[in-house]
Amino acid sequence: MNDESTETRERSTLKGHVGWWIAALSGIAGIIALAIGIPKACEDDGITPDEWRQKASGVCERQLTGVNAGLISSAQWISYWASQLASSQATQIDAANAVAATQTASATFKTFIGSLREIDQPEKMKEDIRKALDTGSYMMDSLGAAVVNVQSGKLADASSQLSDTQSKLAVWHDQMRDLGADHCAR
Repeated sequence: MNDESTETRERSTLKGHVGWWIAALSGIAGIIALAIGIPKACEDDGITPDEWRQKASGVCERQLTGVNAGLISSAQWISYWASQLASSQATQIDAANAVAATQTASATFKTFIGSLREIDQPEKMKEDIRKALDTGSYMMDSLGAAVVNVQSGKLADASSQLSDTQSKLAVWHDQMRDLGADHCAR
């Protein structure tokens, strides 16, 4: 019986060692999985295309009406001032209103494009978004030049720049439609 008891003890000890090694290896595997999994779980994959579209559409929904109104107001004041100049009835108030309307249009547009630039961009859409925002920057520059020309009394140049801005706005709307930002593509 002594031999049986020793043999049973040895089996029990062997099972204990095997069990211990299995537990140790399982623990190590768990630590490795944890070390790999936590950083992956914490990584931000960035904004999705749908999230970008939703955020861009929200900016457009809030601000685009004001941008369009500013462009129309500026064009109307410049046209009015030009007609008053042609009939020798222009006043300083006409000039001030044309300048103020054009400055407001420019500032509103700058805020609008800046708001769109602040939205994180999904990697796979960055190039197309950049092109649309570059079109917006071109329009901002054109509006800025129109302000300078209105202030200088060069109404024909200012009108040309506003027309250029409005034609680029159509291009911009198409770019935004292609990006799927529905409220920006009116």
